[in-house]
Amino acid sequence: EEKLAAQLGEQAGLLVETTDRMGGLERGITEHRDLRQALVGRAEDVKTALSSLRSSLDETRRRLEALKTLRDESAYHLQALRKIDEKERCESPASDVPGGLGILADLIRTNPENALLFDTFWREGARARVVPAEEFLTGLPEGLRGNYLLIPAAARPAIPKEVLGRPGVIGLLKSLIEPDDRLKDRLSGLEDAVIVRDAGEAVRAWVEHPELNFLTPSGDLLLSSGLFRLGEKAEGAIALASEMRRLEAEIVRLESESAPVAADLEEKQNGIGALETELAGVRENLERAERVVQDREREHCYGL
Repeated sequence: EEKLAAQLGEQAGLLVETTDRMGGLERGITEHRDLRQALVGRAEDVKTALSSLRSSLDETRRRLEALKTLRDESAYHLQALRKIDEKERCESPASDVPGGLGILADLIRTNPENALLFDTFWREGARARVVPAEEFLTGLPEGLRGNYLLIPAAARPAIPKEVLGRPGVIGLLKSLIEPDDRLKDRLSGLEDAVIVRDAGEAVRAWVEHPELNFLTPSGDLLLSSGLFRLGEKAEGAIALASEMRRLEAEIVRLESESAPVAADLEEKQNGIGALETELAGVRENLERAERVVQDREREHCYGL
């Protein structure tokens, strides 16, 4: 009887142990099933985020490529204009002079449309080297060659108010200048022209004020000398310099606009890398959880 009681007690202990172990297995299976489900959900979230970020990355890359194309086109155009400018400078050489201010076309800053008016007025003089007149009072440097535009220190006479008040008068040519710092102190000594509506108005105004120059938006020019040039509006050195400055500014703008786009592209690429790494980790954990669930279910099934 004692032996039987011992056996029964041992069996009862084994049953309790088995029941506890089975309960533990069941809890473990439930926990890993929940973990597996959570990992599946997280994997789907990461894949959705990856898809969205990749789409955004493609859009950002296209934007950056578009900006780069525009920048390259402007740079190519600028390079071509610089070659033209260099060729024209070689064809109109002018020795540098102590105290000289620079080439007139480089000193006059205005928009491309107004630059045409300045080219019409100054023509070949746009390539002249601007020199304060007093620099030549003591004599000319030996061997000096080329075209020079002398500007006096004294201001030129003001345009009479009655001229500016005429119905056909649009304004003054010099008012369209955004002078370079080197020119602004001498701007008052630079020759000017009155911009009028048409050639007829230019003639009528000149007859009354032959000491003045008159210019029309279409390129007609009537000089104080009486020389009358009709319809000769064309791009010259000033328009060329204006366009080069515009392209330089455009390149700077495009590069400035590209910088945050490139940074955004890099950030998105890094974000994709991080999500891909996370997804690989989630999949690895998911496989591990799946193996644990299978092992625990097999163990529970066979009561191992």
